[in-house]
Amino acid sequence: MVDGLLRVLCTLIVLIVVGSLITAHGSRLLGLLMRAGKLRHRVTIQYLADSAQYLRLDGVVGNYASTPDSAAASITGDIDIRVKVALDDWTPALTNSLISKRAGAGNRSYRLVSTTNGLSLVWSADGTIENTSSSTVPTGITDGASKWVRATLDADNGASGNDVKFYTSDDYDPLTQNGTWTQLGATVTTANTSSIFDSATSVEVGSNTGGTIQLAAGEFYRAQIFNGIDGTLAVDFDPSLAAAGDLSFTADTGEVWTVTQTGSPQGAELIVGSGQQDTGEPDVVWADLATVYAEWRTLRGNELFASQEHHPEVRGIWAMRWREDLDLTAKMRIVHDGLTYNILYVPPYGRSGKRDVMEIDCSEGMNAG
Repeated sequence: MVDGLLRVLCTLIVLIVVGSLITAHGSRLLGLLMRAGKLRHRVTIQYLADSAQYLRLDGVVGNYASTPDSAAASITGDIDIRVKVALDDWTPALTNSLISKRAGAGNRSYRLVSTTNGLSLVWSADGTIENTSSSTVPTGITDGASKWVRATLDADNGASGNDVKFYTSDDYDPLTQNGTWTQLGATVTTANTSSIFDSATSVEVGSNTGGTIQLAAGEFYRAQIFNGIDGTLAVDFDPSLAAAGDLSFTADTGEVWTVTQTGSPQGAELIVGSGQQDTGEPDVVWADLATVYAEWRTLRGNELFASQEHHPEVRGIWAMRWREDLDLTAKMRIVHDGLTYNILYVPPYGRSGKRDVMEIDCSEGMNAG
């Protein structure tokens, strides 16, 4: 029994000494612990799901979101457009523009729209004359229900023509770009290869031609445009990146989005939460990104002072092995043992100047996104 007590006492002493060394020597010892495979805490990194914040549009002229023309948005060949939206009417009498890069004659590129009969992809090769391919069946989506819809253009199908396909999905994840897509109807094949005109107009959500035509009414949760089918993500409308009260935000792909409002009450509004809890608070949705082993280090002294110059609320650092596949941002959080740690800053390199230790400045408390 005495031997057992001694072993417990020794273990406690070792843990206390290790904790003290981590506090005193920081990154160097953490690096040693990682190389020895001795990180003690299993933590979960979570991200704010796309349904947690959305853009509500009323379908009235002047209410929409947009981002200026850019090289990334100027896609001229194969294109892949994906939008998660809950339209008030999925069989509208008037066409609803989901996302577009289209203005007047001479300045038309592409747009994905919802019509009485389903979905249509419209594009122009010369900036004026437009080509339209429509789904062969309706979407079948209930009015007010949210759904991922998708359209792809294969501008050269290898048989002297072009192919357009439409899809829907309930489980597509815009962060990982994984999910199950169900093709909507048959492939629409048109004679002759095609291309998309490189116009100078902006990209719009919920309208086209500067918020004046084909106004959509509904809730827009996310919209992505890829250069190529399953290609490079070029444009990413993600309203969850907007801070409370802001009408402008910068996408992870670099473009700046602006919400334009008109009317009273405002007909374009960024709303946090996909609904309300019993308490009346927004129903914020989190999803797991990764589970990793890490070590917590409470900041003290000069190190705490230096970090608080940039983030006054910082309390400590979660350190883990460097992961190239984890693109962490301040919109994410770390959960461990029932506690939530808000991510404040992720340096591009570890404090040693090398990409071996990922050290994440954190505060404690509930991160609502």
